[in-house]
Amino acid sequence: MTRKDQAFELFSQGKTLSDPEVLDLGLKKKTLGSYYREWGKPQAEVAPAEIVSVPAAPVEVQLGSLKTATLFELKGERYRIGEKTPECIVCYRLRFFDTGPLEIDKMWRVDQTISLATFTMVKPIKK
Repeated sequence: MTRKDQAFELFSQGKTLSDPEVLDLGLKKKTLGSYYREWGKPQAEVAPAEIVSVPAAPVEVQLGSLKTATLFELKGERYRIGEKTPECIVCYRLRFFDTGPLEIDKMWRVDQTISLATFTMVKPIKK
């Protein structure tokens, strides 16, 4: 593996130009900067013969399989799991409020509390 490949791998792991692992590659700062810019550019499309099929993650999962505080979508609305009991799961419907020009005036807030069955199918939202 070349040092360029190693740098790209570190960038993919979230490392930046100033991280010790990147600096330990022994490359000049100018070279690292050009590698970082090259790594961040959109890649050319891959030819269909080079595509490896990977099974898709399930789009919907049972609500009971998610952890407390997980965000999920149900019928176009955004919710957060509040409390889990054996009979049901208490969830908070979230709405985005934009009440003014300041950043603090723009946030997701609890709009309604509901209870759902543990077997309800929902779409998890990744943060």
